[in-house]
Amino acid sequence: MKKLPRLATLVLMIGAALSMTPHEALPCPGDGCTNTTEANMSANPSLACRVEGDAHTITVNARDLDGMTKIEISLGDQTFEPCPYDPPTTSWKTCTTTWSSVGKDPGLYTFIGRVYDTCGDTYDWAGNANVYILGGPITANDSCGKKLVLYNPAAISVQDTYSASSDVPSGTTYSWTIDRGADKAEIVSGATSATCSVRAKAASTSVNDVRIKLTYTKSGVSCSSYLGTTVQKPTSLTRQDLGYDIRTCNPIGNMRRCFRDTVYDQFGSTVAHATWDESWTGGCDLAEGDSETGCDGVMIGDDQWYRWNFDCTAGNDLWCTDDQTVNVSGWGCLLRYRRWDYLGPTSNPHIDFQNLGCP
Repeated sequence: MKKLPRLATLVLMIGAALSMTPHEALPCPGDGCTNTTEANMSANPSLACRVEGDAHTITVNARDLDGMTKIEISLGDQTFEPCPYDPPTTSWKTCTTTWSSVGKDPGLYTFIGRVYDTCGDTYDWAGNANVYILGGPITANDSCGKKLVLYNPAAISVQDTYSASSDVPSGTTYSWTIDRGADKAEIVSGATSATCSVRAKAASTSVNDVRIKLTYTKSGVSCSSYLGTTVQKPTSLTRQDLGYDIRTCNPIGNMRRCFRDTVYDQFGSTVAHATWDESWTGGCDLAEGDSETGCDGVMIGDDQWYRWNFDCTAGNDLWCTDDQTVNVSGWGCLLRYRRWDYLGPTSNPHIDFQNLGCP
């Protein structure tokens, strides 16, 4: 057998050694694809407070035996800067992005991770990681706003209800307290529920000197929300004369005059919620009409004073006086004095109004 030259023998040995060296064999697109992707995804931290917010790191660890070309992370219609790999790789790679939850609404935020390989245009793997934003504003269950009304006595004050955010993760606990002005308001019920009831105890001495605090707790993370409010005490009243809508004499007289009253608190703000009861003393035989309550800051009641079936012929004019006490939310206040003069079918009765305020 003929021996090879020494140089040829060396070349063959080197070639054999190279053929045994491990290397990444990348198939052509669509050729021999295994669809083998290993991946995991996480968010840290996965829970944050709405008010303070946090910086969340979203991470995807992945490898694809067909040759990974890109890792992509998205939230809704927002896609973060992807992690491309050129040339494609079969090694483990880590792709991260950072997302700030500062000022975000409470609720669940689901991030999607996708891994792309050489075997086509679509992703080969998709996973998700969740971030929960804990907290949320306190809602006053009152279409008229966020003020409490002090009744007399305080124990009969109407209870107002307040609610936590409805979009909270399962297992969240609640704690309601009055963390400022506890001498003016109190939690009556629901201190550890999603909804609590609050009642006035004493009149506010400054606007928003009462603050309601709600603490959400989940998995050791606690987040607090606050709502300022004022305890109103009915203090004064203004009157708007709406004029006559009935005045007849034929020869029996009927008359009705309408007024609109607005009640104000100790700071000059309108009182939206108040009971309204009236009592009369005197000889006018007058009667009050219906009253209604509103919260638009315009009026607390529309009242009518009327007298039916009196003799309105010449020489039978009406002269009388009446005192009226309006009881607003238990406060015996806003005493008004009236004098009615009816001088015939074309005259206007004269009414004197005196506001004596509240004690």
